[in-house]
Amino acid sequence: MVDYSKLKVGEEIEAYCTNCKLNLNHIIVAKIGDKIAQVECLTCHRKHKFYPPKKLKKSKSNKKIENMNELLDTFVEEKINPNVRLYNMKNTYEIGDIIQHSKFGLGKV
Repeated sequence: MVDYSKLKVGEEIEAYCTNCKLNLNHIIVAKIGDKIAQVECLTCHRKHKFYPPKKLKKSKSNKKIENMNELLDTFVEEKINPNVRLYNMKNTYEIGDIIQHSKFGLGKV
């Protein structure tokens, strides 16, 4: 848990952006006593009241990011594991096999 009272104006903090609707990095713009009063989003540059990061629901875009991360893991694994198999409909594959398809490219079963 972050102790917000110790943070100073000008420091970077993760907060919920009311404009972007995401948890993003912000700069503390104003404090009242020990409480953060206002922040500026480093993505959209809007100033707004400070809201601690929210636990966000999984949306379709979050699932796309997860899929992209899985694809990136596949590429990294391919660099580590040079045993990439060329795809052939006659072959059988197991979960975890890395294959190179002529149309769809590199993939993981």
